[in-house]
Amino acid sequence: MGRRPAHPGPGPGRARRARRPRGRTPLGETKAARGEPERGRELLADALDAADRAGDPLDAARARLALTALDPRHGSAAEVAETALPLFDRTGDDQGIARACVRIAQDRQRRGLHAEAEELLHRALEHADRADAEPERALALGAVGISLWRGPTPVGRAVGRCEELLSAHGGRRRPTVRATLGCPLAVLLALQGRHEEAHERLTEAARLARGLGYAESALFIPLFAAEVEVLSGTPARGLPLLEEAERAGRALGATGALPGIARERARILLDRGEP
Repeated sequence: MGRRPAHPGPGPGRARRARRPRGRTPLGETKAARGEPERGRELLADALDAADRAGDPLDAARARLALTALDPRHGSAAEVAETALPLFDRTGDDQGIARACVRIAQDRQRRGLHAEAEELLHRALEHADRADAEPERALALGAVGISLWRGPTPVGRAVGRCEELLSAHGGRRRPTVRATLGCPLAVLLALQGRHEEAHERLTEAARLARGLGYAESALFIPLFAAEVEVLSGTPARGLPLLEEAERAGRALGATGALPGIARERARILLDRGEP
């Protein structure tokens, strides 16, 4: 792009590759992903406390970053990721780098800075592939899809790019990739008027997410489905989907998603001339 990367990586003298996350952090993340946010929060808080008492800044950074998705008292995900990223760089923690870059990129997306988000997500994918970290790979690809949908890329080119990413990152053999990237692709297809294909993509994404046991699919699948319904000319079908997403967001403790859901609901009502 001809611009300096938002977060350049370390030079050739980078430290040895970091050890894998240990203790209660991986278990806490798994519990949260499987629909037990309270138990996940408890385990991650214990992991953070143990790391702080042991004087282990790497494990503390990993636990704190994971906690931001469940407990806003630990700071915003982007702020915590910005602080943790230099440490992940120094220790060669590819998985940590990937996770931090995704969280920062998501903040940039919300601010409309899609070019910077794209740079960060490219870096996240590189490190997720290096660590063979499937959750981070899927997170990054799903976020790329959001930028292709929300950003300045023309729709036809964005659809082609999504399909290229599915092929390049093993979409045929990786259900996590198809589930997360398939949702923004469905919206892009609906923008092209390819409504039947859009619904097929969403149906596949929902089936795969259920099979993987992703609790968050109860939140993000109806959100994307509501957008597809609006673009398909059936906004009335979108309203109950948004209500479904709101209930899931509250149950999962994903309170950060609730303002966006409220805005989408208000937009549909205003378009229909309702208060």
